[in-house]
Amino acid sequence: MNGCTMNSSVETRSGRGCTWISWAYHRRSDFLAREFGCVYHYTGGGSGSRSIRYLRGLLGTVKILGGERPAVLFVQNPSLLLAIFAILLKPFYRYYLVNDLHTPYIELPKPLDTLFWGLQKMCVRFSDLTLVTNEGFRKRFEHGNVMILPDIMPDFGETGRRELEGESNVLYVCTFAGDEPYGNVIEAATKLDGGTHIYITGNYTRAGLDVELVPPNVHLTGFVTDEDYIELMNSSDAVMVLTGQENCLVCGGYEGASFMKPLILSDTSALRDYFNRGAVYIDHDIESIASGIELALRGREKLEAELLRLRGELDDDWRRKFSAIQERIGGRCRD
Repeated sequence: MNGCTMNSSVETRSGRGCTWISWAYHRRSDFLAREFGCVYHYTGGGSGSRSIRYLRGLLGTVKILGGERPAVLFVQNPSLLLAIFAILLKPFYRYYLVNDLHTPYIELPKPLDTLFWGLQKMCVRFSDLTLVTNEGFRKRFEHGNVMILPDIMPDFGETGRRELEGESNVLYVCTFAGDEPYGNVIEAATKLDGGTHIYITGNYTRAGLDVELVPPNVHLTGFVTDEDYIELMNSSDAVMVLTGQENCLVCGGYEGASFMKPLILSDTSALRDYFNRGAVYIDHDIESIASGIELALRGREKLEAELLRLRGELDDDWRRKFSAIQERIGGRCRD
């Protein structure tokens, strides 16, 4: 899907419009590009080593900018390298740069952490506008023009269902990253009633799990297509997404709420503030995970009713934030 382009609905009198570039596909970028009226490109993916993919991304970015000469350029961050590259090219192409810094990333060991955040702060300072998903993340940056825009609640339309094995089924949205307590989730499954099953998404081979030791009420789905993932979510009784990152609003939370599935989330300030209804918040130890699952399943009807109200509130809030950002940058595409 490299080089995918979407037609722009925003153009200036001189023909310059808005362009969105990312080096890896992300549903947020795809959606926001359409909402802002951008020509959308993602490049730098495909086969090859990381250095080859970066080179492909750099060359693709130069080609896109040379061809379109946008008045406004949005970049998806990550990649940090793409954001830095866009800042370096800004004096030559003279665009208004919007840095969509949509994730706080995983904390790195020092001194890499210090270097990484130093570069991110530089990107925020030298971008014309930076978008982040929540207030806690915004406070991390002392300098620069930063506005908040969470992900919108997705609308998946008509979605199929499948028969799952448990009497009650929890979908655990997982990438097997270092901030996710997948080992404790698997252990917590042994504390549950045998009729409660947990389906765990993501490439479990990267974690080196011994599948022979996984209890029978845990199902490792491995990589699944978007269609299968959405169908799994629609067929589950609750959705669990856990992260050790304090200022991270998890995509699985938005997706689960869109299907009116009770949420089981990490007990962080960002998640409590945003998903303030329809959720059970837990710590990452085994007992907390097991009790959180049981609580969500017992209170399913109440949580679903809360999610109905929450969806409306979040949609209204998103529209207000989007309109404020659009007002800030929209005129630049019409000058």
